[in-house]
Amino acid sequence: TARESPGTVLFPQAIKNADIYKMRFFSKNIEGQNSKLFSKNTSPETVKKTDRGDDVESSFSQGGLQEKRLRNQDASRYDQCIAVEDKYTVQLVPDFSDIDFSLYPRLADSKNPMHRLWSDGAWLKVYLAHGCYWHQCAFCDTSLDYVACYHPVEVEKLHEALYKQAEKTGVRGIHLVDEAAPPVALRNFALANLKKDKPLSFWGNIRYEKVFSRDLADILAHGGLTAVSGGIEIASGNGLDAVHKGTDLDSIVAACAAFKEAGILTHAYMIYGYWLETPQMLIDSMETLRQLFATGLLDSSFWHKFTLTKHSRIYTEYCKGMHQELEVTDNPLHKDCGGEQSSAGLVSAGLVSAGLVSAGSVSTGLVSAGSALNESISAGLVSAGSTPNSSVSAGQRSDSLFSDSTLHFKGEEKSVRYGKALNNALATWMAGEKLKAPVTSWFDFPMPKPSVSPHLVEHAIARYEKKRDTAFLDYGKFAAALGKGYVWLGGKPMVIPSVDKKGAFDLCWSYMGELIYGSFPFETTKNQAEKITDELLAMKSPETFGGVQQENLKLYKSLYTALRGKGLSSISIGY
Repeated sequence: TARESPGTVLFPQAIKNADIYKMRFFSKNIEGQNSKLFSKNTSPETVKKTDRGDDVESSFSQGGLQEKRLRNQDASRYDQCIAVEDKYTVQLVPDFSDIDFSLYPRLADSKNPMHRLWSDGAWLKVYLAHGCYWHQCAFCDTSLDYVACYHPVEVEKLHEALYKQAEKTGVRGIHLVDEAAPPVALRNFALANLKKDKPLSFWGNIRYEKVFSRDLADILAHGGLTAVSGGIEIASGNGLDAVHKGTDLDSIVAACAAFKEAGILTHAYMIYGYWLETPQMLIDSMETLRQLFATGLLDSSFWHKFTLTKHSRIYTEYCKGMHQELEVTDNPLHKDCGGEQSSAGLVSAGLVSAGLVSAGSVSTGLVSAGSALNESISAGLVSAGSTPNSSVSAGQRSDSLFSDSTLHFKGEEKSVRYGKALNNALATWMAGEKLKAPVTSWFDFPMPKPSVSPHLVEHAIARYEKKRDTAFLDYGKFAAALGKGYVWLGGKPMVIPSVDKKGAFDLCWSYMGELIYGSFPFETTKNQAEKITDELLAMKSPETFGGVQQENLKLYKSLYTALRGKGLSSISIGY
C-alpha cells in the first residue's frame, strides 16, 4: 500500500493514476510497496513539494530507472534528494480532515475484543517510524524501502498534529501502523499524550522484546496504549532462530506479561509452512501458543502461511549460495536471483505479453496516459485491481497489476494440510475454550508429540516476575536521583489513621481500579506524611514528568517498596 500521507490514495485510484505517474516519473515497474521516485529533472526543491501534497508518494517499487540514472550520473545530487526526502518523510503528518468517518461501517466481526480492533472502530492511522528498527527477519521484505530505511518521526510534532485532527474529526483513536513501533518513541508519545486534558487512545504493532518492562508497560497504558500486536512467528527456540527474529521466548513472555499486568491487550502473528519447518517444529510452536493463551498472556492471534518473496532476507541469502536445501521453483523471472535484468523486466514481461504496453514504452520507462493499460482499466476490460502478471500469455487475463514478488519452492504445498487444524484450535482458544486439550488432538492425521515442557511458559513467567521484582528494589537509585526519572501514575494519595497501629498513619491510593495501602514508619507525624503525598503528586505533573528532582524528598524505603509497580514507575527503558 502507499504510504499514509497527504498524497496517499486508495487502491482503485492509485491504479488509475499509475500510468500518469509512470509517464512523469519514468518508474520501471509497479509494485505494492513504498519507494523513492525521481523524475529526470528531480532536485531537492522538487522533492520538497511532497510536504504540500503537490508531488506524489505512490505505490511504485523501489529503484526506478531514473533513480538509477540519477544515482549513477550525479551521486551528489542523488544524495541531496535522498536527504531531503528522508527529512520530509519523518515530518509529514497525514491529513484526515476531508474524511467523513461516519460513512464507514464499523463491523464487530468477533467477540474477541483484541481481534475485532481492525474492523470495529475508526482510527487515525500513522507511524512513529518509517521502516523497521530491526529489519533482519528472514521472511520479511528487508530489501525494500518501507522496511529497510528506518527513520523515526518527530513524536511531539506528530502528537500535536494528531490531537488537533482528533478535535476536528471526533476520532480520538490512533492506530500505529509501524512495522514495529520503537519503544522510546512509544514512551514519548505516551508522555506527550499525558500532558493533554483529554488524552488520545492508541494501539499498534511492536516487537515482543525484553525492553518492554513492567515500568514501560505501565507508562504506556497510563498514556493511552490499549493494545499491541507483534510477530512471534515460530514459537520455539529453534524456530525463532530460524527466522532470525532477534528475540527469545523469555523476552516474548516477559513483554506479554508486562503488557497484560498493565491492562494492555495482546495479539500475536504466527507463521506456519516455513521453508525448513518440520512437523516437530510446528507442533512445538502450536503447543507454546496454547500455553500463552492458557496463562492469559495472549488475547488473540492469527496463523499466516509462509510465502517466500524475492525481497526477503532468506531469498537474498539464497542468491548468495546459502540455504542450499531451499529449492526455488517455477518463476522464470527470478532465474538470476534478482539481478538488474530480471528486476527491470518485472513489468515488461507481464504487460507486454498481454499487449497492454508496447515494448518501446517499457524500454524507455514511459507509459503514456492514453496507453492500452489505462484504456483497458477505463473501459472496464481489466479491473483496477487486476491486470496481467508475468505468468500469463498474450490476451489472457491476470489477477494483479502489481509485479509478482512471490516465489515458489519445493515442498511448500505440504504445509497446506495444517491450516484447518491450526485455525480451528486458535478460534477455540481465543474463545477461552479447550485450553488444556492436547494440541495433537486437533489434527485428523498423525502428528508428533510436543517436545517442549508443558510448563514452558509458566517457568518463563516465573523468571519474568523475579526480574520484575528485582527491578523494583531500586530504592538507592531513586533516593540518589531525588525522584528524577520517576513518575507517579496512581490516584491522589491520602493519609489515613493506621488500622493496625494506634497513633500511626497509612497511605491510601488508587491504581488500576483498586485501593492500595502502605504504611508509614511509626514515628512519622501527620505533617510529614502529608508532605510526602505532596511530593508524590508533584511527580504526577504532566509538565515535568520524570524530569524534576524533589529537593526535600524523603520517601521511606518500606513505603517506596509498596509504591513500586502500583503507581510509582521509572521512565528508564529496559531493566
